[in-house]
Amino acid sequence: MQSNITIWHSLSKYLGLGISPEKGANSTLFCAQSSQLKNISGKFFDSQNQEITLPKIATDIHLAKQLWERSLLWSGCQNTKTNETINYDNFSGISGPYTLKLDSQEIGQITKTIFAEILPKPPGKLLFLRLLKFLWKLKFGSAFLLLVQIWKQEFHMERHLDSPGIWKICQDEKLLAKLQEYLGEKLVLWRSELWVNYPAKQLIPLWHRDSYPKLLSGVGKTINVYIALTEVNKFNGFEFIANTKKERNLSVKMTDPFSGNDFFEVTKKLAENSVPVILKPGQFVMFTDELIHRSVCNTSGKIRLSLTLRVTQPSVEVLPNYNPNYQQSVLL
Repeated sequence: MQSNITIWHSLSKYLGLGISPEKGANSTLFCAQSSQLKNISGKFFDSQNQEITLPKIATDIHLAKQLWERSLLWSGCQNTKTNETINYDNFSGISGPYTLKLDSQEIGQITKTIFAEILPKPPGKLLFLRLLKFLWKLKFGSAFLLLVQIWKQEFHMERHLDSPGIWKICQDEKLLAKLQEYLGEKLVLWRSELWVNYPAKQLIPLWHRDSYPKLLSGVGKTINVYIALTEVNKFNGFEFIANTKKERNLSVKMTDPFSGNDFFEVTKKLAENSVPVILKPGQFVMFTDELIHRSVCNTSGKIRLSLTLRVTQPSVEVLPNYNPNYQQSVLL
């Protein structure tokens, strides 16, 4: 809970501004004690006990209902769990949902470990020396990612390298089977990211593709895996534009100078017809570098946690240009 009382509010009584607490309580006491208001409801009175004429917006019942429902979402008082399921195989560039072999109890335990022991702790010591090394070698993208994680005190990248729990997810039999269907027998994991979307926050609000043209070189296929570790729904997850290959009105708004990923200007009509990703803990979807997507503002009142894996084939070279904890890619 954060108060909106500023230092100026505190100083106002010494500067002779505003009214005293006694006068401020007049209208409240009047409404509570006056017999002439016994059968009156929904009216407002000022410090002189005079009725205040409300503006039109304050009497809009429909708007008040919307605000109430939205407040329930923001505060987490409304049940946002849903039994809705969507078959993403019907869309271009995304497939699923699939389910890990790990059961709900194992997923729950890994999730607790992530919050308690993985996110708050860096994957290695001597962060300052690593930062200087990046700057010395002019790897400004890697330095930027490391600084962001230090500032947020959340070390969310490449934790498959040092976390047995995350590595256990990466080695899940059902996950590997689906990846091999698409990429073949040999699988190269070149990046992992933990995504924590807190209430009222939005991780990446811009529409984008995860193509990484400045990080990947060579001929071969790549795939992105999005794994839900807590419930993912239309109130806290991510959404995508369906069938973007048919859309010719998409323009590039900007390009990430480090990864090369494009961010797009999407029309209001397209955005309104976006498709939400809905997953239960332990479910996952796979999507290609053609999928245009973004995270949604978390209005569920609950923290959403997911794990993204970037996987490719051995024929694709991974360039160490934009990584705060670079090591060689690993075979799954």
